[in-house]
Amino acid sequence: MAGGGCLGIAARIGPSPSLAGNKPPLRRMISPANPLIVLEGGTAAWDLLPEEFRPYCAMQFQGGTGVGSKGSPPSLFLDLERARARGIPVILSVQGDEADSPPTRIEGVQKAFEEFPNLIGCRCCELSCGPGLSPSEQSHLLGFIELCGHYRALITWQDMGYPYQREHIFMKAGRDPEIFNTLRRNGDSVILTDKMNGWGKYFETASLVMGMWASEIVAHWGFNVEDWWWFEQGYGKRFLPSKGRRGYARQHGKGFAVTKGWDFASAISCPDIFYAQNLLWAIAGGATVYSFEMPTHAFACPDRAGTYRLTPAWKNAIYPLLKTVLDNRLIPDRAQALAKMQVAYQDSGRPGTELDTPGEELYRPLYGTSEPDKEILSRDLSAALIPRSGRYYFLPVIPKLAPAKARARFPHVIRPHQFANPEQERAYFDKLYPAESSGAALAIHINRAWFVTNWHENQDIAQDFRFRVSIAGRPVKLSGRLRPHSMILIRQRPRSVSLLVNNYLVKTHIWDEPLPKDFDAQAYLQNYVTNPDDQERRFTTLQFAVLGEGTPSLSHQTRHGTVQTKWDAASKTMDVTLQHNGPVNLTLTV
Repeated sequence: MAGGGCLGIAARIGPSPSLAGNKPPLRRMISPANPLIVLEGGTAAWDLLPEEFRPYCAMQFQGGTGVGSKGSPPSLFLDLERARARGIPVILSVQGDEADSPPTRIEGVQKAFEEFPNLIGCRCCELSCGPGLSPSEQSHLLGFIELCGHYRALITWQDMGYPYQREHIFMKAGRDPEIFNTLRRNGDSVILTDKMNGWGKYFETASLVMGMWASEIVAHWGFNVEDWWWFEQGYGKRFLPSKGRRGYARQHGKGFAVTKGWDFASAISCPDIFYAQNLLWAIAGGATVYSFEMPTHAFACPDRAGTYRLTPAWKNAIYPLLKTVLDNRLIPDRAQALAKMQVAYQDSGRPGTELDTPGEELYRPLYGTSEPDKEILSRDLSAALIPRSGRYYFLPVIPKLAPAKARARFPHVIRPHQFANPEQERAYFDKLYPAESSGAALAIHINRAWFVTNWHENQDIAQDFRFRVSIAGRPVKLSGRLRPHSMILIRQRPRSVSLLVNNYLVKTHIWDEPLPKDFDAQAYLQNYVTNPDDQERRFTTLQFAVLGEGTPSLSHQTRHGTVQTKWDAASKTMDVTLQHNGPVNLTLTV
């Protein structure tokens, strides 16, 4: 890149408006009521979105080299022009792991910002891959952050963790003065994004991202949803044990001739509802940017005729959740999240803390994996992705370089090695976080809503939950039993309680015998969007117990199953049995 790193870029583009004290509005404002949803697929995929949903969305395009040929403009300019003509906001993917491809030339991105007001931001991702953030990658990253800050654009930095790396890339961002000060200067543009991938440190990734956000170093945090985690875990058919890291195609980088497509077969086997299950806890955590990795079965794929169609996973799992959240404004703001965060952890910057390899020690007593460090390190893989409890909400990590006022936002700040053992840590948190629910399922209570899911990623184990809600001042005990790959979003209203219950799955038939030599992912997805095998129904059971006066009334709506109710006047309980595959909406009044 001509001109070097961020200093060279800053010299060429001039002083940032933020540094000059003149801050025009961002190209796309973000808030809990106006989150950003980033999708891929171009104009054909954009046309599939409902009109009322489009204001929340942007399409992600590849930046390519950022250089034209023989005097012609870069290809990305043609994409941006087509999008501008349609009124489509664009996020440009400009940087990834340099071992895979070089970054987009920053001069091309700068010119695109000057010519296209519909270019609202950039994406940098997976800089943690391989040995981690190289000097060259860091220089380009900081350059893109400064560029986006100057043009009042967004920049989403999506990354993840690996058990063998002592210093998580987002932890480095809080320790390295050059990175930290660049983030802080441009914090209203930066979206640190938890990328649902990697081989471990999943709770630490979320913790570090939330810490930057809760400390007001950055204005928003994001969540990138993808099915590639299923492949990285070595999973195939549902409930079968892992074959080890990338067990279905260990030489993924060697291409189709080596993998025979079984890397994509593994990824596409990820349960459809799993996208929504992970979105659920990210929404509860206050994320305001959501993106979906492609190629995948999350959003849209061409059918056999080459026509884009929304995928079954989008129509029956992801979109019903997003629409309910948007319609009811259920994303908590930073003040609400901070009110739930009774404790924060202060990163010291020293080696050998709970955040180091494999990075599970801090979270294991609260909501982390039960796998011991030795087992995680022997496999370089941690199988726990979804938090195991909602009682303690989330534990943010305050960056080492954060100012003292960041620590003052939290009632309690813990430091490395504060607890002699896990039992002592758990007892400390138990005193600060009274139990609001019981049962094994993940249940997070915030912003008039309960976010509930079975947290078993790939084990056939049902989980119960129990907590109280209030309807028109009358207490009601709500309990239930969730099979794996099931979730419930419960909205508290003044005179009712509404539930979105979902367990949507498509039978893949990918692993039916005899297995072909090659797996044709494109052919599979063409059939998936055209004729999904989604007729099989599973059970979800609920019980409403009225603890005061009144008789409950339940209304329901579903195209995906049946709802049966049984009222016992003596015990004042209503048992509800759902036999369904997909979303069911319930409303209870008393």
